[in-house]
Amino acid sequence: MLKRMSGSERKDELINALLELAYEIGPDRLTTSDIAARIGVTQGTVFRHFKNKDELWVAAIRKVTDGLKSAWAENLLLSQEMDAKQRVARLVHCQLELIQNTPALPLILFSRELNTENEELRTIIRETLFVFDSYLTSLIDEALIGRDQSEITAPDIAKYLTSLIQGQAVRWG
Repeated sequence: MLKRMSGSERKDELINALLELAYEIGPDRLTTSDIAARIGVTQGTVFRHFKNKDELWVAAIRKVTDGLKSAWAENLLLSQEMDAKQRVARLVHCQLELIQNTPALPLILFSRELNTENEELRTIIRETLFVFDSYLTSLIDEALIGRDQSEITAPDIAKYLTSLIQGQAVRWG
């Protein structure tokens, strides 16, 4: 006899199905029926755990962004003994690995529909990207101590690196 899932286990299962399907068919085409079918439940089960599709998206993006922020913080903690250039490289590598391990991430971040229709989702994404940019800029600033920054600054370099990461993520998608 199968054990019935707890509410939090079912929510996690729904979120994971949403992330898988967002990658497979695209976030803009994804329906709650698709999610229900993926895990073998009714659409009513989806709405028993999430008021609507927007709430499900917010829960999914919170799970992903919490994981990103946790991984970045852990990465910075583990790399404290390295010089700033090595720490920048390690943070960029960490970000690329996170994107590779969550293939739906670039599709979600660049989804016009999700980002225009869901203010809460857009805010979470913007705040999370700000955290990454702050970490990156701070490390680059540290790496540039004692160097002439009249032509290019740490925020400029951080934007270039972030653009390179985003470009790579789009190519992977």
